[in-house]
Amino acid sequence: MGAVAHSSFTSAGIAARQAAKGVDPEMIERRREYEERTRREAEIRRRFIHQAEMSELRARNRALEERTAKLEAEAEAARKFIAEHGIKPAKRRATVHQIARRFSKATGVSLKDIKGTSRERNIVIVRHAIIYWARRRTPSSLPQIARFLGGRDHTTSLHAVRTYPQKRAAMGRHLRPLDTGKRGN
Repeated sequence: MGAVAHSSFTSAGIAARQAAKGVDPEMIERRREYEERTRREAEIRRRFIHQAEMSELRARNRALEERTAKLEAEAEAARKFIAEHGIKPAKRRATVHQIARRFSKATGVSLKDIKGTSRERNIVIVRHAIIYWARRRTPSSLPQIARFLGGRDHTTSLHAVRTYPQKRAAMGRHLRPLDTGKRGN
C-alpha cells in the first residue's frame, strides 16, 4: 500500500484520506448537513416545549396568586367581622376519653368497670351517659364510641343515645332534645 502525502488536519488532507478509503465526499457532506439540520430541529423543538411549559407555569402562578389574594382578602374580612362583633374562637371539641374520665371521676365508677362487661344498673347508666354525651359533644361515630367502651356493637351506642334521655327523665332530670343534624336520630 502506498503512502499518501497529506495533512490530517486540513480539508484537503481529510478529503485525500477519505478518497483513499473509497468514501464519497458528497455523501459525507450530505450526512453532515442532515445531522446539523436534525440538531437544529431538535433544539427548536426543545425551545418550543420549554416556552410552552414556561407559559403554562406562568398561567398557573397567576391563578395561584389570584386565589391567594382572594383568600387573604376573605380572611381579612372575616377577622374584621370577628373583631367588630366580638366573636370568640370556638372551644376545642371534647374526646370520648375525656368525657369518660369526667364521668368516672364524678360517679366513682372506674374506667375499667365502664369498659368492662358488667351489667350492673349504676355502671350501665354511667356507660349510657358517656355514650350520649360523646355522641352529642364529639365528632365520633357510634361504632367509634362503642369500640372505645369495650369493643361493643354500634347498636349498643344507638340504644344508649335513644334511651338515656328517658332514663334521666325517670330520675327527675330532663335533657334538651338531641339535635344530631345529618347523623339522623
